[in-house]
Amino acid sequence: MKPGSDGASSNERDAPLGDACDAASSKSLPDLEPTQFVARTLFEHSPVPMIMVDAAGAIEHINKASEEFFGYPKKLLIGQPVEALVPSDKRLHHEQLRQDYMAHPVSRPMAEGRRLVACKKDGTEVTVHIAMNPVVLETSEVAVILTVIDISARDWRSEQSFLSRN
Repeated sequence: MKPGSDGASSNERDAPLGDACDAASSKSLPDLEPTQFVARTLFEHSPVPMIMVDAAGAIEHINKASEEFFGYPKKLLIGQPVEALVPSDKRLHHEQLRQDYMAHPVSRPMAEGRRLVACKKDGTEVTVHIAMNPVVLETSEVAVILTVIDISARDWRSEQSFLSRN
């Protein structure tokens, strides 16, 4: 085959890439806007646990990484208060902190400068870093996307380093 003779007409070859991408995405995603599809795909397939919580603290969505990390199937967490993932002795305090945050939600780390612990289904407590990012939904309600990073290995290494120096 000669260069440029790929079977496509010259008009098809010369069309801007965006036209082809727009056509392909509109065929495969009839009920989602491209940005909604990208956002959902990023959320669902992120290797980092992500949780979406509504203004009242109920879990609305979790991704596959959250299911694996916390050990809960999605169907058991959806609708539950986010405090289900907080150690039982800290749940009441967390509920108050969450309510205070929702009065003025901004993107920021949770519990900055303090040790933060999450609780898995099997009762294991792990040290985590959580980033909070408020989003405004199509309904104009505010939800919060939580990104959870397991830092327990880093915590353990720091403790071991401290112990070896003393």
